[in-house]
Amino acid sequence: MIYRTLEKVELVKVGATLLFLAVIVVAVISWRTWGEAAEETVTGVGRIPEGVTFTMLLSGLGAAGAGGVHNLVLSNWIRDKGYGMGAHVPRLVSPITGQTEAAGADRYTFPQDEANLARWRVWWRRANVEHIVSFGVVCLLTISLMSMLAYETLSGRDDVTNDPSFLRLQAEVLGTETGDWLEILFYAVAVVSLWAASLGLLDIMGRVVSDFVRRTYLARSAFWTEGRLYVAAVWTEIALGSAILLSGVDQPMSLLLISTCTASMVTLLYSVLLIRLNRRDLPRAVRLRGGRLGFMVLAVGFYGFFATAMVVTQLRDNL
Repeated sequence: MIYRTLEKVELVKVGATLLFLAVIVVAVISWRTWGEAAEETVTGVGRIPEGVTFTMLLSGLGAAGAGGVHNLVLSNWIRDKGYGMGAHVPRLVSPITGQTEAAGADRYTFPQDEANLARWRVWWRRANVEHIVSFGVVCLLTISLMSMLAYETLSGRDDVTNDPSFLRLQAEVLGTETGDWLEILFYAVAVVSLWAASLGLLDIMGRVVSDFVRRTYLARSAFWTEGRLYVAAVWTEIALGSAILLSGVDQPMSLLLISTCTASMVTLLYSVLLIRLNRRDLPRAVRLRGGRLGFMVLAVGFYGFFATAMVVTQLRDNL
């Protein structure tokens, strides 16, 4: 299974990141930074810092946690792990080394009796706990600590620029003030994190594209299995990315803003589609409703507001 390889890579990334965060909490972040972070958390709510545009804000929202199609593709990973109804759907396997599983129907609906609904509620509760821990608590913790690290090492300096060179400066500060070992650790974690993130993004887009194309256009094809479509999609991504870099584009911040803003727009669109899917296609007993439905509507308005503000700002600045 393709997922097993990704799982191992991401576990290395998560382990390295948590190790690095534990080190900086002990060896780098001062009590002064902790205090000022707490103060800003209380007094800075709703205030957009000077110099931060709507484009940058939308970019941050798109990248924080698991933006864009990351959340959308969780269902594919649940299928590959065999969780819940995913046990009834063929998994994505390598077309080179894996044994393609027999394709079944696109939809499996369990009988709406009390026994099955009780199992559903247990599964749903566990899925919620996992989501809150991994995407809520862990992301909040890591983003907060990385922000405090940047503040601790770069705040007040005149040589910090709005490009990725600040990472080199941050590593040098860590090496000078704490020791060369921490500078090396910083670079190592950065390399592993960026590599694993890139691999994960290739996988995510490959999954979404292959799943959509297979089920929408090639459901009856004997040759174009989902695994083969996945490989084709991934290598198309690699080719397009290489072409962009070879064309002379050397502004990583511009590419980052474009990709993360696009991720926010995708989140806006699939939030609307998820509401539609839940209200029309899912069995009544497991549909989105109540407070959860309200939060989805709120998410549509939230992302819609920032997306509209970004477009208006860009038009105003360029006309």
